[in-house]
Amino acid sequence: MLSGELQGATRVLEVGAGTGLVTLPLAEAGLPMTGMDLSEGMLERLREKSGARGLRVPLVVADASRLPFADHVFDGLVMRHVLHLVAAWQQALDEVVRVVRPGGSFLVSITDYTGLYHTLQERFLHAAGDLPLSVGLRPDDPDGLQAAMAARRADGRPLPVVRGTRTLTIAGFLRNMERGVYTWTWAASPKVRRRAVREVRRWARQHLGRLDRPVEPEFEIEWWVFRMAS
Repeated sequence: MLSGELQGATRVLEVGAGTGLVTLPLAEAGLPMTGMDLSEGMLERLREKSGARGLRVPLVVADASRLPFADHVFDGLVMRHVLHLVAAWQQALDEVVRVVRPGGSFLVSITDYTGLYHTLQERFLHAAGDLPLSVGLRPDDPDGLQAAMAARRADGRPLPVVRGTRTLTIAGFLRNMERGVYTWTWAASPKVRRRAVREVRRWARQHLGRLDRPVEPEFEIEWWVFRMAS
């Protein structure tokens, strides 16, 4: 679906490429990808994976709010689960508009979590001291994203919803919280995380019973495509 929106592109950037979950399949589909992330460790893993697949993907360590590229050098830009991590997310969108050529494409997903995942997430944030869900754009605020891009004269439309299943159990989810796997747990110290997870685990056992069932058996991911003003 994403590669179809980028057909004909001669240069595409993924901001927040991580270890290549999106960049590598797009590169395998024949798109000329460049991967960028703030984490050198993640990009090193991406480099290893791309080499193992026989792909050559240029990689850049940089901040989403200060892209080290000239104006209008990309035909497309991809961003998945990034804007909630960037306090200056409006500035990051300014950078998107700057580096993507007029008429180019911006593919973005800020997917929010629903159901039991969201319930346990909210209980952890409250137990850890009423931590914020995000430091940047809230992942449950697609209207905020649309308004911000409209203000930048970019026309947007949602792509078909991607649906899938998740095997992660409630118990595994709680362990990941305790380990600080999720970005929304990072503001809590290890001690606070352990205490908060103990509280959430007690609630889960009392209200949910067995913790070996999937935390989010079915989930949806929504992508938006915005076309830069010509």
